[in-house]
Amino acid sequence: MTKKSHGITAQKVSSVSLKCADKRYVDSLILQYNTEAKFAVEKTIAMCKAVFDLHNGEKSGALNKHDVDYFCKSVKLRKNGSQYRKCICIGQSAEMFQDYLDQIPQAISVLYEITTLDSEKFVELIDKKLIDQSTSLQKLKILSGKPVAAKKQVAVKDVLKIEFDIKNLSIDSAKSLIEFYTKIKFNTDIKVTTTDIVTLQKFFDENSSNNEIIDVECNEVCDAVI
Repeated sequence: MTKKSHGITAQKVSSVSLKCADKRYVDSLILQYNTEAKFAVEKTIAMCKAVFDLHNGEKSGALNKHDVDYFCKSVKLRKNGSQYRKCICIGQSAEMFQDYLDQIPQAISVLYEITTLDSEKFVELIDKKLIDQSTSLQKLKILSGKPVAAKKQVAVKDVLKIEFDIKNLSIDSAKSLIEFYTKIKFNTDIKVTTTDIVTLQKFFDENSSNNEIIDVECNEVCDAVI
């Protein structure tokens, strides 16, 4: 039975490769991509190892809080922040990752989640090719049997959208649109997003026969979100 990765089987990849114009060249690019991906993971883990060594130094008393503050400020890392704590855990587990650098993602959040697995579970997921360079945090949580937070429901807003073609717009319509925009732009319970009010005003100014002036204070018609 052929194993799948991101919904693409090895059989499908092989089938596509038969149609390549220069498979040897593409193979070299694939190798380059995978090698750089491996280096990227290696660098991420090395960064985390530095944080772990710093933490160990402070814990043992070899370093003081000023050493830690100096490091954190230099690398723009917040002491005791979530990123700092994740780096410590990843750095502590650096040895576990060494044989799988070309099979794991480089995102710190995902690498940290891997450190929460027991080693047998991690190796099992690797062997089954359920973890690879593209594995997301959500997918990893599902694979490890952890609950995944439900997506937040975003409230639906009522939108009034007005579109016009300046080439086919009458003077009366231009006037009506500008007046409408001018009346509602200061209403606090309506959000107005403008895109072309200046073009509209210019069109009206250039084509109005009675030289009527409508005051519009905006640089940018308009979506009125109610």
